[in-house]
Amino acid sequence: MKLLLKMIKPRYYKILFEKSWGSQIEMTFEKYVSYRVEPYDTLATDWWGDGSLFSKNGFWFLCNGEDVDTINDAKNCGIYFSGKKVSYRVFPACY
Repeated sequence: MKLLLKMIKPRYYKILFEKSWGSQIEMTFEKYVSYRVEPYDTLATDWWGDGSLFSKNGFWFLCNGEDVDTINDAKNCGIYFSGKKVSYRVFPACY
């Protein structure tokens, strides 16, 4: 699944996933946002085969690794996003 990252304002990031299975997912991270996108890993930045979403110490984490549930492991993934607040919307995919 491909993704697009938009910084809307400081401390507010939106991730828009590529259309798949008739829908498109938009995730928003807010409040004390941090992220890492490794530019050298084009497979990680262009395509996600796995992903993990978990909560630790009051923060939500999304990363491109399978079965990740620790902060250190998330930060060692090619891509990770974190924030105190996360929300998502699912849109119908209009092709």
